[in-house]
Amino acid sequence: MITSDAPLIRSDYQTGLFTKQALAEKYHVHPDTITNVLSRCEDRDIYRRTSTPGNLLITPYQTFIKEQLQRGDMQATSIFQLLIRLGACLSLSTVTKAVRKIKYDLDMAAIRYETSPGQQAQADWASFKGFSATIDGIERPIYAFFMILGYSRMRYVEFVTEMTTMTLIRCIENAFTYYGGSTKEVLFDNMPQIVNRCLTTKGGNSLERMLIPEFTAFADHVGFDITLCRIRRPEQKGKVERVVKYFKEGFMPMLPKKTGHSLIDLNEQAIQWCDEVNHQEHMTTMEIPYDRLGSENLNPLPRIPYLEDTTAKVSKDGCVAFRGRVFNVDMRFAGIEGKIIDLEDTIFGYFDGKLVILGKRDLPVHVRHQYCHSRHSGKLKQKRSKHIHSNISRWLGGNLPQKISVDWKLIYA
Repeated sequence: MITSDAPLIRSDYQTGLFTKQALAEKYHVHPDTITNVLSRCEDRDIYRRTSTPGNLLITPYQTFIKEQLQRGDMQATSIFQLLIRLGACLSLSTVTKAVRKIKYDLDMAAIRYETSPGQQAQADWASFKGFSATIDGIERPIYAFFMILGYSRMRYVEFVTEMTTMTLIRCIENAFTYYGGSTKEVLFDNMPQIVNRCLTTKGGNSLERMLIPEFTAFADHVGFDITLCRIRRPEQKGKVERVVKYFKEGFMPMLPKKTGHSLIDLNEQAIQWCDEVNHQEHMTTMEIPYDRLGSENLNPLPRIPYLEDTTAKVSKDGCVAFRGRVFNVDMRFAGIEGKIIDLEDTIFGYFDGKLVILGKRDLPVHVRHQYCHSRHSGKLKQKRSKHIHSNISRWLGGNLPQKISVDWKLIYA
């Protein structure tokens, strides 16, 4: 701090015009500091900071960390967990500093994470501000589901009007059907359709994410592993993020209008767009995705589609509730407990050995007024809640949907 002022302090003191207290006031330091400067030799006025060797506990594991980083752009927390399993006695901060230094030495910004054939697919949602589709005369905002295969770069896009867990399941099924098989794992972010909640410890080092059982059952049915990105790390699924940007820049501006679209027409155009870009040379692999699709070695899809069934009981007035919606059922089923099945865009009911169409998933929403206590005034206030009443319930008889196979019929017979 006063290394540069030490010669001046000595010369001023040798003149005899300044006391130590006066010098302390002149140079804005403590009097003891002036005493230390005057008592030491002039050679100690120049300080040279010696380089420290750092934490020697991390030295035996630097080669291991370097190998892990060269295999893929792993995070410091993942490497820390691997080192703990090997018996290393290290802290997370020590490993983080070592990973940061090794990444700088390796220039990790130039390393692209690639996956082996059939290993991984990446999926994500996207919203389009101002765009909507007309469903039964009602304008609804549209969203899009995106998926890309990590090796071949095959892309898939599907428009939807809701982002629920069952919608995500149907989109993944359609994407795998488009590809002709499933990958070993699918990479997602922490979307609420998959992750119910996240739990962290007091230190914030470990993270426990509670998955929705409905989606894990679907993953077990198809046979892929659920892989989640770290929170606020969208670059971990950069392939699908790039597809979203490419789609918004290349497809959406070509639409003639923003509102009044038909969802079926949008999906037909989206599939046509996917076919076009999948037959073009990819700028990263310098190959055509369709040509690399044969090398993916995708797993075969299950012969029976995934069906969500929920146990429900028909009320006395012949109605059944499902996901906040109320559907009319024949009065003969009043008081009978059965199952509700969500298949594609249709909701079925299975009561007393009979399969009934309860309604379509996209129906006009009628507002029913309810009353609840106000939290502030304690008085009753009016509350709006959405319920859907289906008027198209009918018997299927022997005509089953095409996706319901004979094996599925035997399960519920």
